[in-house]
Amino acid sequence: EWRRHPLESFEDAIPQQRRRTLHALVAQVFEGTDGSGPGAAMIARHFAAAGDSEKALRYARIGARNAIRVGAYAAATDLLEEALDHARARPEEAEVLEELAGALQASGRASDARAAIDRALGLVEVARDVARLEVRRAHVLRMEGRRRDAIAAAQRAIEILDAGGGRELAEAVVT
Repeated sequence: EWRRHPLESFEDAIPQQRRRTLHALVAQVFEGTDGSGPGAAMIARHFAAAGDSEKALRYARIGARNAIRVGAYAAATDLLEEALDHARARPEEAEVLEELAGALQASGRASDARAAIDRALGLVEVARDVARLEVRRAHVLRMEGRRRDAIAAAQRAIEILDAGGGRELAEAVVT
C-alpha cells in the first residue's frame, strides 16, 4: 500500500495561493545561496510550484547542466523535460530541445534524441542553427547504425552553409 509523505498532507491543507507564495519564498532564499550549484533543480521545482515559469525554466536548465557535468543523464533528462514544459512556445524551446537531445544521446537513447532534434528543427529558421541540428542528427543516426542517413544529414548541413563560408560550417560542427 502506497502512503503519502506527511508533508504532502500538510501542504494540501494550505490554500493554493498561500502555497505558491511559500514556494516562491523558498525558491528565492535558495536562489540567493545556491542558484548555480547542486540546488538548482530544487530551486526550479519551487519556482514551478510558485507559478514562475521563467525562473523554473532557467534553473531547470542549470540543474540539467550540473547533472550532465557529473554524468547523471537520467536526472538531466528529467530536468530538461521539466524545462521544456516551461519553454513551450517561447524562444528558448528549440534550445531546450537541443539540450534534451544531447542528454538523451549521451545516455544512449538515440531514437528519443532524434525525436527531440526533429522537433527542434521544426522551430529554428537560422541556417547555422539548422545545420548544427543536422550535424547532431547525423551523430544520432550513426549511433543507430543508419550510416547512409547520417551522411545525408551531414551533407544537408554542408549544403545549408556552403554559401556562408567555412567559418559558419566549422561553428555549426563544433557547437
